[in-house]
Amino acid sequence: MSTEKTKGASKGQEHYINSAKQPIEVMQLLMSKTAFLGFLKGNVIKYSMRAGYKDSAEKDINKRNQYAYWYELASKDVLINPIKDSVPTDYIFKGLF
Repeated sequence: MSTEKTKGASKGQEHYINSAKQPIEVMQLLMSKTAFLGFLKGNVIKYSMRAGYKDSAEKDINKRNQYAYWYELASKDVLINPIKDSVPTDYIFKGLF
């Protein structure tokens, strides 16, 4: 996989950078693995279904891919670092079901 990152990933969301930990990190620490994976899966469904209706389809697909990528990592017990773990540009969404 490429180490290049997509535009719009959490790395560029400066409103989270001011905190010691980003929300996704806190959620992963406080939630059970099952609950956290459910949260990630729910966001994959949300951004897939709304693609192009609220924001641009590309923006929603990028968000969907970010949550799907995090789902893959979390399912392997990787502790997510939202700065380091932005979805690679060559990421291919394979579905979660």
